[in-house]
Amino acid sequence: MRCVASFDFQGWDEPNREATVSGARKCSLDSCADPVVTCFAQRELCLHHFLSRCYEDLDRFALCGRGSQVDSASAALKAFVEECSRRALEVSLQCPHLDNLQRGRLLDILLRASELLPETSAVRSIASSRS
Repeated sequence: MRCVASFDFQGWDEPNREATVSGARKCSLDSCADPVVTCFAQRELCLHHFLSRCYEDLDRFALCGRGSQVDSASAALKAFVEECSRRALEVSLQCPHLDNLQRGRLLDILLRASELLPETSAVRSIASSRS
């Protein structure tokens, strides 16, 4: 059984949408009135909901990887890591009023996403062992 198959990957392989910080659109979750900062997994999300969604998905993948081997060749896993990383970077560069905690969370998301794919983790361990 492939662990990756149990996740909802809808939207991670869809065409890119540009992030927005204009405040013209509102978050699509929970009747949230906060402005959209990015589109992630086919949902327009405010900063709070984007961070929460990333952490939820990263936690699921990390838990899954401990219990059984995650199929690193899976297109869905790679698409998630790419989308999550790209959106976190976009938000960090395009949102002008982030506090240090929000910046730290975005950096943490980038680091945790990079650890999901064994080839990126292997490159990092080789580089640190040479230092």
